[in-house]
Amino acid sequence: MNQSSVPVKKLSPRHDRIALLKANGLTNNAIAAAIDMTPSRVSVLLSDPRIIARMSEYQQLIAGEQVEQAAVLLNQQTLPTLRKVIEHRDSDDATASLKACDMILSRTMPAVRKSEEDRTIRIILSTEEQKRITAADDEMKIVNAIGTVE
Repeated sequence: MNQSSVPVKKLSPRHDRIALLKANGLTNNAIAAAIDMTPSRVSVLLSDPRIIARMSEYQQLIAGEQVEQAAVLLNQQTLPTLRKVIEHRDSDDATASLKACDMILSRTMPAVRKSEEDRTIRIILSTEEQKRITAADDEMKIVNAIGTVE
């Protein structure tokens, strides 16, 4: 029997409250204290398919409300800032425009910026290896010098 075919409307107000409290994240002990019931009884009731179905409904409602509230908050907080950044992006001041574009890019591509790292590697070379590297470096300087003369 799946949860969607379970008749949910036949719950008592007390059982409905248990489903609501559990959907809000309360522990069985906290629910038991809130409705004057033993934690073991709350546990048994929470295994009832009707309560599970109602709890699922409440969880979906709560999640939907949280997403909706977050979207409203984001709009309230970010739209004025975004408008200001776009205003600077479109301005005649090249520095302000460049900074605004950089700010927009840093917000839209944060993973790229966060993955950049500076690393220092220490290499220990023998005296012979150091001499060979120095000779190769001197040779490259000569090759580069010849290339710029031609």
